[in-house]
Amino acid sequence: VYFSSDSGKNWFPCGLKDRHVHQLAFSSINSSYFLYAVATEGLFRVEIKDPIIVAKEHSEAELRVYNSEGQVTGLVNGEIKNEIPNSLYHSIDKTVTIFSATDSYSYNMVGKGEGEYGLDIVFLINGGANQFNATDIPVSPTIMHQYTIDWDALSQGEKGTTVQIDSDGDGEFEKTFNVGATFQPPIVEITSPVSGDFISCTTVITGTCWSEIFNQYKVEYGEGTEPLSWQTIKTSTSPVSNDILATWDTTSVTDGTYVIKVWAKDQADFTSFATVGVKIDNTPPQAKIISPLSGEFVSGALDIKGTAWDSNFSQYVVEYGEGTLPSTWTTITIGTTPVSNGTLAIWDTQNISDGEYTLRLSVKDLAGNISQDTVIVSVNNPPPSINHTPVTCATYDEPLLITAEISSEIGISSATVYFRKGGEKAYTSLTMQSSSSYQATIPSTYVTERGLEYYIEVKDIGGNTTTSPQENASASPYGVRVNFSSLSFPFTTLQKKWQMISVPAELDNPSPDSILVDDLGTQDDTKWKLYRWNTANGSYDEYPNIPDNFTPGKAFWLITKDSKSIDVEAGESVDTSSDYAIDLASGWTQIACPFAFSVDLDDIKVKKDSETLTIQQAAQRGWVRAVSYT
Repeated sequence: VYFSSDSGKNWFPCGLKDRHVHQLAFSSINSSYFLYAVATEGLFRVEIKDPIIVAKEHSEAELRVYNSEGQVTGLVNGEIKNEIPNSLYHSIDKTVTIFSATDSYSYNMVGKGEGEYGLDIVFLINGGANQFNATDIPVSPTIMHQYTIDWDALSQGEKGTTVQIDSDGDGEFEKTFNVGATFQPPIVEITSPVSGDFISCTTVITGTCWSEIFNQYKVEYGEGTEPLSWQTIKTSTSPVSNDILATWDTTSVTDGTYVIKVWAKDQADFTSFATVGVKIDNTPPQAKIISPLSGEFVSGALDIKGTAWDSNFSQYVVEYGEGTLPSTWTTITIGTTPVSNGTLAIWDTQNISDGEYTLRLSVKDLAGNISQDTVIVSVNNPPPSINHTPVTCATYDEPLLITAEISSEIGISSATVYFRKGGEKAYTSLTMQSSSSYQATIPSTYVTERGLEYYIEVKDIGGNTTTSPQENASASPYGVRVNFSSLSFPFTTLQKKWQMISVPAELDNPSPDSILVDDLGTQDDTKWKLYRWNTANGSYDEYPNIPDNFTPGKAFWLITKDSKSIDVEAGESVDTSSDYAIDLASGWTQIACPFAFSVDLDDIKVKKDSETLTIQQAAQRGWVRAVSYT
């Protein structure tokens, strides 16, 4: 029968062993408890009264509890003793229970053989419990350990347990010391490195060597998996709890397998130790880039070759950084398999700008050794290629197809044709579509008497750009001359007023007869007149005795009796891809804009010999008079 006075936290036997019990009854008066049993052998009453002490041993020792009068309850040389009043030794549980435990007691553990024992002592009073535990205590047949406990000191967290050791069984205690609520051999633990780790250089050994009665610890190493001898790394008399135990300079030994042992001893001469097996590797791994070589120009998808190897290989990393001394690195690949004279990585250079870069190979082994190799290369991805035959002419008011053969080593990102009417500042764009070639169709509304200008721009996926024309394409585009079968002047003539006219196109037949007679009739001074200033003789020539034709840049005076519409026959727009020159003789010259669009006065230049000036500059130099008549 077992009883608990603290709501089931601790249980202890109450006796009645080997009785044939028929009925049990239980009662309590104040702090005393009574257990009544009706058994075949008779009526039994067990008084259970605070305070109660329960002592339980386990393993290789006999538990003997003595009171102040020398009475003993427990196991003495294999014989059960129950001499202490209100006490009981329970052989099955190896437990001594003392009811009304008001005396002072000592608890002796006497060795029965080689091994370890544990001892749990509980002091129960008023429903509460204090407890002392001894665990894994080494013992032999000649050893006796005696424990006396100050329960009040123990309840205050003090070292209330006195331990005495008789190591040779002569009845004399060689060692005496005090502990708290627990007693055990030193706690020894190695937290780093762990078994199987590869270590190198100076290795920090961390862990715990601790005891309430600490004496010293020693850190050692031995070669092989089962060392025959040990070398001391460090000895210390200060306990360590989850901190640095020692630092070991592994460069003083050869690479190989070793065991690290941490050993600790307390004031009772109890010892504990822990070991970990490690592998020392102070040989750096091999890291070598064999291709590309430093100074090479590279492009596209680059095959980086070399060696990343170690007998205890962990990983390698291939990176690149901009410039010869990069401040940041970008990872190309991380490899977990060693490589010997093979491909380490494929570097796609097409997504970075051209320029100088540093490639870096870093190889790491399991011991943390790192080797590196670098090469400096220049990325030079060729821009895309455009094979295009410029379109030089188009048909008025008809769409214009632009085609080009476009290629790139790394891939095309975009192909665009930019276009505008002659004289316009801004461009309109169209994306060129790829089939057998790249194509785009310029709408017919842009194909006019003003002419057409365009250029092509292609970008690859690396950001490289090529244009056609190659140089200054937006400022010097291709010019397309537009053919027409006929065109009407954008105005009617003024009735009975002189006005200056010109034809801003290159006509198949630019003679005055071809342009005017069909619209104004045969020349009749009463119906229309045409004049042009003759610079050479300083007077006007009158039609039909005008030697000049309606070519671009030439102007004529016209007067008509009636308001008339004038048209022209077949021709083509003036080329806008280059400057249009008008020769000026000394004196007045009657000129016109050669293009079918307005030109800013500031865009007109005056050239004399090899020197070219603005009109204002030419007037300041006296080349021209700063006066014009319109």
